[in-house]
Amino acid sequence: MKKILFVAIQMLLINQINAQKSSSDWQKLILKGQVNKIIEVDERCPSVIVDGGAYNCRKDTTKYEFDTKGYLLNSSNSEDENIKKITQNGFQHIITYEDVEGVKKKKYEDVYNSKNQLIKQLMYSVNSNEEQISNQWEYFYDKKGVKTQQKATEWWNGKVTIVLSDFNTYGDVIKRQTIKDDVVTDQEEFSYKYTNDKFGNWITKTSSSDPYNETWVRKIIYYKK
Repeated sequence: MKKILFVAIQMLLINQINAQKSSSDWQKLILKGQVNKIIEVDERCPSVIVDGGAYNCRKDTTKYEFDTKGYLLNSSNSEDENIKKITQNGFQHIITYEDVEGVKKKKYEDVYNSKNQLIKQLMYSVNSNEEQISNQWEYFYDKKGVKTQQKATEWWNGKVTIVLSDFNTYGDVIKRQTIKDDVVTDQEEFSYKYTNDKFGNWITKTSSSDPYNETWVRKIIYYKK
């Protein structure tokens, strides 16, 4: 279930970056200064090793490259015929369609408020008969426009799962509560330690919570003035 949700979130983030260009990707990734490139290494290791067990760590590397206006160079700025933008009651809806047996059906939908803040994302389960919402993400912001909370809802096999998340100013989840059919089934809290560069962007981040310890290291290259 967690893997499915992770993949869904990743696809929605890609869709969001490709569809909405009025906010730079620097802003979306909470970056300060004229960032040119980022190389980020994420290493996740077990916090406890059972006797005789192997110490297996997962290590991933992610690279970002931005133009001088703060947009990712590997994201598309061109218009996509499968993406439609409409405005309803002051809210902008960016809808991505999928071709199902020759008919365009909704696949993703992003909703922005008048402040250009992403407040809702929808993912549809598409078949030849109907469009049905399978996942929904709602986002909440403080007065400064910083995202503070997220409510994720999943409908699956007649069951409703809600995940409530709180964020810190770096955009990392610090508290998560899972509710299944109105019953709290899990609660987690996360803490992080950061080291920032002179621009205020973090270059190292660590988090320790059972059963894993996780470390992120970023090399940030800036445009020269």
